Amino acid sequence: MVEQWHVVIQCPTCDLKIPTDPYDYGLLAGDESMLVYNTGKVTYTAVDRPAIIDRVDNKLAESMIILGTFCPFNGDLLPPHVRGAVVTFRETKETGEEE
Repeated sequence: MVEQWHVVIQCPTCDLKIPTDPYDYGLLAGDESMLVYNTGKVTYTAVDRPAIIDRVDNKLAESMIILGTFCPFNGDLLPPHVRGAVVTFRETKETGEEE
């Protein structure tokens, strides 16, 4: 089974919706856009190697996990760019804001 993922960018002038490859979107929007992913229920933020070491050494790793293909909390299929990533997670409030 082949997965096709895209990020929809909406033109501010004509409201045309343009499906964009996630990696192309990352190039346009910047690296920061690829480091945070929100499922609507959980927000994941990628953790770099020095931060991983710091969290483990200071016993702050309880909110840190490695993602697989599916969200471990609600079973949603995760996009390829977050699979295998070490992330911290937070429950997302229904209003879209993080707790």
